[in-house]
Amino acid sequence: MITQPKIFGLIGKSISSSLSPVIFAYLFKKYKIKAEYHLFPLENNQLESALQGMRVLGISGINVTAPYKEEVTKFLDGLDGLAKEIGAVNLICNQNGKLKGFNTDWIGIKRTLQERLQLEESPEKIILIGAGGAARACLRAFKFFQPSQILIFNRSVEKAKTLAGSADSRTRVEVAELQKVERYIKENGISLVINATSGKHPIIKRGLLQALTKQAKVFDLNYNLDSVVNVRFRKQYSDGLYMLVCQAVETFRIWFQIEADPETLYRYLIRKRPS
Repeated sequence: MITQPKIFGLIGKSISSSLSPVIFAYLFKKYKIKAEYHLFPLENNQLESALQGMRVLGISGINVTAPYKEEVTKFLDGLDGLAKEIGAVNLICNQNGKLKGFNTDWIGIKRTLQERLQLEESPEKIILIGAGGAARACLRAFKFFQPSQILIFNRSVEKAKTLAGSADSRTRVEVAELQKVERYIKENGISLVINATSGKHPIIKRGLLQALTKQAKVFDLNYNLDSVVNVRFRKQYSDGLYMLVCQAVETFRIWFQIEADPETLYRYLIRKRPS
């Protein structure tokens, strides 16, 4: 009897350059798993029907990226405890037609801060740019570091205020509009700046470079970024590639109960991604 490969994939917008198919093709081959990984680009009005299609077609698992990490929670049958706490999902498992959401982003963020940026506990001040699903995962990761203060900059101040409500109660949190971030970084001492937006707004780019020149640590959750920045500021800067790897390794563990090595996968992607 010929068994059909299990189907996995990624839903989101503007996902044609995603490295997720490369990651999972590598893992499927390495561990001799009969499975396929596909990209499923969606428009805003297609999310609910796509999830219903996942149930009907028996798709085993789906990763979720921007802009659907928060919205998707409304259409699932259940959430893992951490996904419920965070309020965002980047991983869905099809359990006999019931869709359960998980969040592995926060693990990738925490491990990047620990292993790539060597962030110590109790940093004085963290700037978080963005207030979407990725920013929610950042706040969960921050609980391990217990910063004294977090400042959230976002286009919508109201959305930033909502996000601030989920921060650790031991941390002082302030919010401001995105346009003020560059000047704030220039005029104040900071420990870390994280860009948790998927866009490349000029204000954000200038703010990150300003932080680097002031010796702050910078973490941009996007990947395939300026390699010159990676080299020049390699001790204080990380893009999102290692985060992507670590969240994918955790996803793989949830799907297959197999512990893959993130360092081996990371080195493989460094060789594969565009220079």
